[in-house]
Amino acid sequence: MEGVAGYSGSAEDGRPPGAGPEGIGTRDRPIGTGVYGMINLLTESISRALQTEFGDGYTIYRAEVQQGLQGPCFFIACGNPVIRLLRQDRYLQESQYCIRYVPEPGDDEKEACHETAERLFTCLRWLDCAGVPVMGTGMKYEVSDGILHFSVNYNTFRKRSGTPVAPMEELAAQVSAKGETEK
Repeated sequence: MEGVAGYSGSAEDGRPPGAGPEGIGTRDRPIGTGVYGMINLLTESISRALQTEFGDGYTIYRAEVQQGLQGPCFFIACGNPVIRLLRQDRYLQESQYCIRYVPEPGDDEKEACHETAERLFTCLRWLDCAGVPVMGTGMKYEVSDGILHFSVNYNTFRKRSGTPVAPMEELAAQVSAKGETEK
């Protein structure tokens, strides 16, 4: 599967701009640099999706706030990303996110968390990541101590940029069978 997890095509056949055969981005339009560049793009895309779905009445944090926390708010955190080599210069990056929701004080916390979780299933299913759709998978949630913990995975295929390896031009083999030699 080329391009983004759960998405295929090209500019001529329906792939949005930036989703080249190399995966997310192209040589002319790279997306992020390394694992942290992609995580930052995904985090920004999640933030935009939350802002679109929930509006200005909710604060969205990308870092922990120890004091002075006022709900309703969201925390976006990427767990431990994994990058797996698929072949030569193609990689699969698995990024698991935890979005925590703290309801407004005075609300029925469990009810507010369950309603918010239902909305998160919809708004985080597809992200627009620099013009390329990225599908969220493995969505699940848990309500603990009045806080919603929503998990979602975003898996993307990457191509390491650099000097391309030239394919072999000629291969010579010498095979012998029962004392005869062929070339």
